[in-house]
Amino acid sequence: MRILRFQELKHISYDDLKYAFKYSNIENFDEIINKLQIANVLKHIFPKPRLDDLNVAENITINLRQDGYFTFKFVGLITIGNYCLIVYPKYIKNIDNDFLNEKKKIKQIIQVIDKYQSINSIYLDSNNQAYSSMLPLMIKILSSYFHYGLYWTNQSIIEENGEGNILWEQTINQSTAYIIKNRPYYLNLYTNNQKINEMDIIRRIHAVVITDICSKLHDVLNIFDLSESILTTEVISDFGDEDYIEYLLNKELNNQFITYKKSVLNDILQYIKYLQKMNSDIQPLFYGTTSFNLVWEKVCQTLYHDDLSRNINELHLKLRDDDEKINYEGARTLKDIVEKPIWSQEDLEVYATKTLELDALRVNHSEKCFEIYDGKYYQIEINDNKVSGQPGIEDITKQYLYQLAFSKLAKINNFVFSNSFVIPVDELLEDSGLGVPYAMASLDMLNELKLNKIKVIARDAQKSFADYLQSIN
Repeated sequence: MRILRFQELKHISYDDLKYAFKYSNIENFDEIINKLQIANVLKHIFPKPRLDDLNVAENITINLRQDGYFTFKFVGLITIGNYCLIVYPKYIKNIDNDFLNEKKKIKQIIQVIDKYQSINSIYLDSNNQAYSSMLPLMIKILSSYFHYGLYWTNQSIIEENGEGNILWEQTINQSTAYIIKNRPYYLNLYTNNQKINEMDIIRRIHAVVITDICSKLHDVLNIFDLSESILTTEVISDFGDEDYIEYLLNKELNNQFITYKKSVLNDILQYIKYLQKMNSDIQPLFYGTTSFNLVWEKVCQTLYHDDLSRNINELHLKLRDDDEKINYEGARTLKDIVEKPIWSQEDLEVYATKTLELDALRVNHSEKCFEIYDGKYYQIEINDNKVSGQPGIEDITKQYLYQLAFSKLAKINNFVFSNSFVIPVDELLEDSGLGVPYAMASLDMLNELKLNKIKVIARDAQKSFADYLQSIN
């Protein structure tokens, strides 16, 4: 398997993409590109026509492949054919340095994605759900094997004078008793020794699956901190056709009551079902996400100890003013305080089900401050003439509205606000764990309402991910 490395959202021309794959057969290359586009992990962006082009539109010809550029909207690993594509997040400064050394960053990123997806029970949103969850299943099977070992069943072996439990009934019936002082003594005892049945067919199927996965993922196992394990020379077809193997696994499932063993059997069963499709067609397998922004938001929510979903009685806040003009005692959580839009028509009023949603609000009693944090997966650059890679006007106005939503509660409790965007930065050495002030965003017309300007806090991505992984283990 040949490993290729790319970076999320980086522009790649058709020729550069083709050169990266080094495909001499154009049909195979186009098939791979089509599969990645169908899965929504590779985007083809066409150039916008100029005004003078529109005036001679009848002469315009578009090369559907070579015009414009391609870009990966994905972070993680993709295997397809004999290739593994490693796609780094957009903020990484130098992907070659990480890949050619110890791969610490991409290993950590995979761990973060894995933890995020397992907690939220989601996988890559692909048009082909079977294949989108296949690579995580393969890694799960390997991880389970390295933790528990091969699937096993006990085999009872009756021995003379063995190390197992004594079978007294068989010993009395078949051994000679020596009577000493009216007490029987047996020199030969029959014992029941429980040994692992090495020839159990399910154990052998499990060994084949482990070997098959290791051979397929040989070159990328180290990214998951797994080692290669070749256990057998048998292949899956040695046990019969797919239907018969599924019958054997289902039969074992019906007789198994140990939780982790049932999980192993289910995973093997799923793998067998997909195996024939994988071998008969070029299909991309994914371990990652098309929405790394959501991963960063969840990391920020964890780092800043979000109080939005906590029971409001635990937060020791005053919930009404002395004149009882403001009363939040009916709210169960801080989220309930945020007003929902009201839609009305004549005498009918209906509350919308959704309202403002922020990543984290921390109640800081020592500073008497509501700290509002919103994770933003952006690369903001400011120079003398322009700003680029920044959150849009809708993000800025929403951030102001978050403060406005809690302004009454703050007034009752004599709290102030801090309001921050939080962005990931690669190799931010000066970040000691609290972040580094990076920029400021504001709107004069909202500043007149005495709302706080929005701070932009930069966080070292690796340190943030390490704290996230440690906090949820």
